[in-house]
Amino acid sequence: MEYFGLFGIFAFCLVIKLGKRVKYLQRKVKMLSKKLEGDKSMSKLLKELIGKKCSVYTDGFGNVGKVLDVDEDWVKLEIESRKGKNLIKLFPIESVSNIEIRE
Repeated sequence: MEYFGLFGIFAFCLVIKLGKRVKYLQRKVKMLSKKLEGDKSMSKLLKELIGKKCSVYTDGFGNVGKVLDVDEDWVKLEIESRKGKNLIKLFPIESVSNIEIRE
């Protein structure tokens, strides 16, 4: 009978330890999925800028233009070229490092 009590204590300690490990692994998986899928909060913030003139900096280069559309992965920007033509460029959200609103 004494062995069942020891086994119960051992099982209880094992469950507690595994529970902490599971929580740690869940946090890691969530962090990795954000990195792989992209953070949705950036796209929500960029959606508020649709129709506004902004400077979008990607990989050290700045582009000034009007934000046309935003989805979970891409930003669509209308840029006026030096020749007066309007160019439409698409940028991946994860490459956007800085945004300035110009109005």
